[in-house]
Amino acid sequence: MKIKLHNFKFLMVLGAFVGTMSMVQAQTSLSAVQKLQDQQKITNVKISKERGTPSLIKLSNSQTHRVEPQEASLFLREALGLRETTTLAEKRAHVTPSGSKVVKYQEYFKGVKVEHGIYNALSKDNALKAITLEHYELKDNFNVAASLSEDNALNYALNFVGATEYAWDYYNFLKLNETDPARLTQLDAAVNSVYPTGELVIVDNYNEPGISLRLAYKFNIYAAEPLYRADIYVDAVNGEILLADQDIKHAAELNNEIAERRKMSSYAMVQAMGETRYAGTRNFETTLLSADASDPVNPLPERYVLDGTITVNAFNPDSQTIESVTVLNETRSYDGIGGVPLNVGGTIPSYEITDGSSRLEEGQLNVEIADNFWSADEHYRDRFETPADNYPVDNEFDNDDVALDAHWGSEVVIRYWADRHNRWSFDGAGEKITSFVHYGDGYDNAFYSSSTMTYGDGSYQGGTNPNGSFAPLMSMDVAAHEIGHGVCDFTADLVYARQSGGMNEGFSDIWAAAVEAYVLEEIDSTLPYQPYGIGEQIDERDGGIQPGEDNPDMRALRFMDDPNAAGDPECFEGVNWIDTSEAGCPAPNLGNDQCGVHSNSGVLNKWFYLLVEGSGQVFTPGRDKRAADDEVNDNGDPYSVEGLGFQIAEQIAFKGEVLLTPNATFSDMRDASILVAQQDYGVDSNEEIQTTNAWFGICVGESYITPDPNQVFFSSANANSLQEKNNDTGCNTFRTYTVNVATVQVNPAVTVTLDTSASTAELGVDFDISTTTLDLEGTATESFEVTIYNDALVEEDELISILFDFMGETKTQVINVLDDDVVPAIGASVVEIMPIEEFASSAIPNDWEEIIVVDPSMNKWYYNGAGTESGRAYISYTSPVGSTNSAIYESNSPSHVILKTPELNALGLNDVRVTFDWEAGGELDPGNPAFDYGQLVYSFDGVNFEEGSERFALEEDGIMSGTFDEIIPELANTRFFLGFRWFNDTNATTSAFSFAIDNVHVEALPAAVETELNATTSNTVNTNNDVYFASNDSGSIIARIEGATQDLGCVEMTLTGSGTDLITNANAGVDRSSKVIEITADGFDASSATYDLTLFMTTDELANFNSMADLQIMKVEGSDIDATTSSNTVITGSMLEDLTAAEGYATFKGTFTGFSSFAIVQPVTASVKDVLISSVSLYPSPVAQGGLVNITAKDIVINSASVFDVRGAKVIEKKFAGNQQIQLSVATLQSGFYFVRLNNDANKTFKFIVK
Repeated sequence: MKIKLHNFKFLMVLGAFVGTMSMVQAQTSLSAVQKLQDQQKITNVKISKERGTPSLIKLSNSQTHRVEPQEASLFLREALGLRETTTLAEKRAHVTPSGSKVVKYQEYFKGVKVEHGIYNALSKDNALKAITLEHYELKDNFNVAASLSEDNALNYALNFVGATEYAWDYYNFLKLNETDPARLTQLDAAVNSVYPTGELVIVDNYNEPGISLRLAYKFNIYAAEPLYRADIYVDAVNGEILLADQDIKHAAELNNEIAERRKMSSYAMVQAMGETRYAGTRNFETTLLSADASDPVNPLPERYVLDGTITVNAFNPDSQTIESVTVLNETRSYDGIGGVPLNVGGTIPSYEITDGSSRLEEGQLNVEIADNFWSADEHYRDRFETPADNYPVDNEFDNDDVALDAHWGSEVVIRYWADRHNRWSFDGAGEKITSFVHYGDGYDNAFYSSSTMTYGDGSYQGGTNPNGSFAPLMSMDVAAHEIGHGVCDFTADLVYARQSGGMNEGFSDIWAAAVEAYVLEEIDSTLPYQPYGIGEQIDERDGGIQPGEDNPDMRALRFMDDPNAAGDPECFEGVNWIDTSEAGCPAPNLGNDQCGVHSNSGVLNKWFYLLVEGSGQVFTPGRDKRAADDEVNDNGDPYSVEGLGFQIAEQIAFKGEVLLTPNATFSDMRDASILVAQQDYGVDSNEEIQTTNAWFGICVGESYITPDPNQVFFSSANANSLQEKNNDTGCNTFRTYTVNVATVQVNPAVTVTLDTSASTAELGVDFDISTTTLDLEGTATESFEVTIYNDALVEEDELISILFDFMGETKTQVINVLDDDVVPAIGASVVEIMPIEEFASSAIPNDWEEIIVVDPSMNKWYYNGAGTESGRAYISYTSPVGSTNSAIYESNSPSHVILKTPELNALGLNDVRVTFDWEAGGELDPGNPAFDYGQLVYSFDGVNFEEGSERFALEEDGIMSGTFDEIIPELANTRFFLGFRWFNDTNATTSAFSFAIDNVHVEALPAAVETELNATTSNTVNTNNDVYFASNDSGSIIARIEGATQDLGCVEMTLTGSGTDLITNANAGVDRSSKVIEITADGFDASSATYDLTLFMTTDELANFNSMADLQIMKVEGSDIDATTSSNTVITGSMLEDLTAAEGYATFKGTFTGFSSFAIVQPVTASVKDVLISSVSLYPSPVAQGGLVNITAKDIVINSASVFDVRGAKVIEKKFAGNQQIQLSVATLQSGFYFVRLNNDANKTFKFIVK
């Protein structure tokens, strides 16, 4: 099913090269989005539909919330809540002529690069203004250790490419017959420069819908036959090819003239004049080389070569200033040889192009004069002017006048980028531009690779080739287009597929038009350029019609003003649009033009045309073109745009490109370009209006609506629902949200009063606002903060209503505060979250919902069908021959549907277990991921879904079935939705069994009782609150406080003791639990407040007590539970519930005043052993302080008696003369528990109490 990619970035796709909404894996939870909204520095956040993470963050312009540009990385860490496992590294910077600066950051996870994880920080006037980003969330347990070796991964990559010969094979071939050690060293270096080495990265799997991040090896594969170069991403676990993407890298280039080129810097750089093919006589930079007689067979005279040094003023990233810098520009010839465009002597050498000498291979008949005037007589050798001048004997590769076009064209492009954009060559860092001409024999294309441009001579051959289409492809717009790909690689680095690939091509067309317009304005206005025709000078499919002839039959590769004329779309998803969705184009490849990159570029082209010229303009003549723009888009919507001209439009376009991220969409470019217009020209400026309307003209977004004056409204970006819960633990935690109020031309200024009296939430208790008045004037955005307090109370969701009156109208913002607190389920019994759904009805179950992701969709969910589908939900379709009674799907209809459950509540619950029976068919695709499959997904907002299971699909053994039974950790303590996804592309050959489910059941485990030493938690408790205390780390339950008579303030609980042993407290006369809970409260009246306390104890913690019915709670003031006295100890309360048999715990409740340490106790009582063992009696017990203890022994003689305290210290020792009855005075003993031992015999030890 895979078609191998052969994807250089070509000017066009000809000859052999011709042939909705996607599912989102939501990476960012609602709480993460709300954390962004919490930031007072942020005014607007846009979430990517494709990734579920932020794609645009706009920052406040206020001085109070200003962020310095150098703080961008730190701000991103805080705003996105990045953990220590994720780092951001600065990649490059760009400064525009208007003074704005964009710094690009790269994401890394545990030191591994996250491919395409890019953050562009836009600043101006020393303040951070906005960030465009492609953010990927990874869980801490994401594995960055490869299972597959690098060598095995490379084999997968090479098998995928399937080339017969690779670039390094050429170098190895040359080494076979080479004996010169220096040359062998050069060739070894050349092999190393192109032989692929694997870089471990994290990248999205482009074979799957939504986001599925994988650890991968990234290889740059350079093939010779067929010609191919791309970055291949190989799954580092299973070898799956995740993505094949054009990736340009500068390879070391060696050729016969290496030593000579190293000497170039010592030669004179001089300005030349030459007669070009397409632009007449032009000036350009060359180099004068001295005569060289070192080779007596082929001595070289003094000569000029096409190797120039261009001086421009541009931004230097090293000095961070705009200064005079140079760019090298060289043009060389392949002399009609094809293959890998690498300069290595031997198999595919390249050659100098000279004035003043010629090689035998050039077939030069006229003597060249080394005067640096490159005349047509010298360099335009085969003109096809007589019947004898026929291809292939005469050939364009003999003509170097077109090399002058390429050389001059590159020089002009260098100057354009410096003059208009402060850019120092295409990479922004002064990279040399090398152009190779005469590539292949009649090659009908041109392409960019690494820092080089490569041009074919075209098959037209002066009209003598009957099947010819193109003249030599060295025209100005072709050069600007190809170098534009280099600009893209060093700015947005757009992935060469789907929408991003279409914009990659579109931007190159934009720069082709912009450079031609620059030439007409700055160099020569008489040249016959038509900027909106791409390749109009070299497209000879019209028989040689030139653009200056104004002939309606003139052809071009693409028409930017009227893309439909060349079969391209001018409207997003309109006429001629190539489907870029994952369902319609699941695998970008050469056969589908990477999902239509050359065709869909027409959308961006038309946008730029409208931005420059405006709507309703007359078109230049061309084949199949309309007379003029009709100002109605493919949606039937009328539009109107006033042109801004090239210089403003190209600034907006380029700055927008700089702000894009690798997988950007047309919608992202709309956001970026409008942002640029706002920053450079002002909010509501004419530039913003026309930029917005131009996008509307091509069916992307809405038109600009000019507001009436004296308009005031709450921003639509304000959050309508806010979480009470926050990421902090402890008391007095809160979230702060920014609420924006927009004003339009408010005059005169007015002050409004904010009214919250209609709220069900209580001001000062549940929330606060930062101000009660707002000053409104002009066109601006005013803001205030709403603080939501996390009160730990189990209550209904509450509403905050904020309103004010303006010019007789009431403006209202209503915010729903979502409570996260719940009465916890505790113990061991499984809690049923959703009863078993058996699909017993043919109707969709109550409160379930079907989401059609790809609309329209023939395949949908049906219920309780016939036969085996009875009592199941299943995928089927309706058509003249289809049936909804069986699980058979229509494979020719792309589908993406989700059957969604009602919202399920697992707050306070752990180990959420999902079970269901399933049966799955789909499409058999051995060795590759299934493209037709079912899958369990889940969502926290009902819109964005994450994968909850592997795919259920057909395997080699046939239709698969089973029972899914798994715990999904991410669902614990959340509200969530489950979904059952069916996805199919259109590549299966026949309809087949689809996907069916039954017996869907969801359950979870309740919270446990906390037993861990040092477990802690805290909550604020006010009068009459009912608050459960669960430990911060595990969520296990410690205690409950209710009915407080005063505000307790912040109540903190900590387990200062743990275990199952009983510990005797002699002073209190009790046996206590090893588990001790210290409770403190900082409220002003907390020490005098009375409250009810419930403690939770496990069965094990209670096992050694005699009778739970007799147990009570002991409170001891202070942190030492055993430092009991009659004044600091209270023993009260009783067992509330004995659930030890069913749930493994019991509860004890008592009423207390004040706080300290608490434990469960049982009183020590006299037992038979205490008072009568071996005829020994002891009384009274307890004995009054200062009294006597009487001991009588009937069967033994008492010779001595020793008394010990609870610490084991001997406090009394007394001798007796063999008596059977004695008395001991306890006058010296304090109240407490003691032991008496007779005759120093451990078996004759008895307890007594002094009270």
